[in-house]
Amino acid sequence: MSEKCEFSDQCPILILFGEIGKHVTSRRYCYGDFESCSRHQLHAAGKPVPENLLPTADIGQIAGASRDENAALYQTII
Repeated sequence: MSEKCEFSDQCPILILFGEIGKHVTSRRYCYGDFESCSRHQLHAAGKPVPENLLPTADIGQIAGASRDENAALYQTII
């Protein structure tokens, strides 16, 4: 994969996932079809990006979420 999302180094969403989830998500969105990422679209348009916006445009309850809750949020991505 030769292209990388220009915003991926500052994207806070990857810290929500374990190593496998981080790898899958970054391959799919940061190094893959990043133009389909809702976070990328808002950032590129100069609009504010909600901290809890997932790449799929789902809004997750990230703050204070348990590991099981974060895992459930991740299932919406894959």
